[in-house]
Amino acid sequence: MQCGLGRREGESVILHPLEAAYVCETSLLPIMEGKTKMDVKKILIAGANSPLAKNKKNPVPKTAKPAKKGAKNAKESIPSLQEQYILFRHLRERGRVVRLSPASPQYWRVHARGVGREQERAQTLVYLLPKNWETSLKSLCVQITAARQLRMEIVLAFVQNNEPNWIKLSKFAFD
Repeated sequence: MQCGLGRREGESVILHPLEAAYVCETSLLPIMEGKTKMDVKKILIAGANSPLAKNKKNPVPKTAKPAKKGAKNAKESIPSLQEQYILFRHLRERGRVVRLSPASPQYWRVHARGVGREQERAQTLVYLLPKNWETSLKSLCVQITAARQLRMEIVLAFVQNNEPNWIKLSKFAFD
């Protein structure tokens, strides 16, 4: 919890699969399954098959529209756990605390560098773009407005050629 990872459930701390993979990769804690030490790849494969990943109550937001030949259901339109991990690791390596939402896996709250999630509210809302994502100007304006209501910036995130990519959205008015 002091590292900005996990969520408290009673007296236990529960790690999201992305957090567990990061902890394992950075050797902060060994992640065990029984007596077997897990590696990042095993954690991400197990995480993709977890009940959290299969939760049908998490619909794809209305702003996400799969391409005609692209994804057909909500699960396919969410970036893979491996792609999410590339984005998550990129943020963590740069000193950012990332709050993952179990309610909507496509939105992350990202804190400023050096700020713990208990100290100050997040400043950036990251939206994970699914493969073959299509949108309209109207839906982008809806996302920008929603982020403004939360007093946050919105950033679109995607992985291309195993590299993280970030696009910051904002409205600008010439005064």
